[in-house]
Amino acid sequence: FVYLITPAEKQRRWQLNIPIRSVFTTNFKSWVDRGFIFNPKLTYYWNHFLHKKVDLFFSLSSAWASLRISEYFYEVDENEVTPFRKAYQAHSGLLESALSISMRFQLSDQFRIFSGFSFNDYSSARNRASPLLNSRNTSSFAIALVWTFHKSSQPAFIETEK
Repeated sequence: FVYLITPAEKQRRWQLNIPIRSVFTTNFKSWVDRGFIFNPKLTYYWNHFLHKKVDLFFSLSSAWASLRISEYFYEVDENEVTPFRKAYQAHSGLLESALSISMRFQLSDQFRIFSGFSFNDYSSARNRASPLLNSRNTSSFAIALVWTFHKSSQPAFIETEK
């Protein structure tokens, strides 16, 4: 579910994404259902930031995990206990909260440069006491060159209320 809080054609707009994702693992011989993740995200888009070819994005999100996915990541069974890793029973609930900022620079019709920074916080996570959770927060930086090798002659249209 995606909700445009402000119309899509606005230079500055808000968007709310409310996805629920199914999670599974595979070894390509079998598939195992690991549960669901609910991952709401609020994003602020600022098109033409400082220049018509530069767009800026801010987003705030959280991820909530079902019991099965929490067990997969954080549970420690008795047979897995070591002197440095105690047993732990995982719980469903908050997995993480995240804040990110991204920038996109349009080089041409086919090429864009994308960069972004993300800060993920686990200090309020439901399974923060798990011995498998090593950090209370993480941060990451990405930069990419995006090549659009084909565009449809009839692009998608987002209908807005008038």
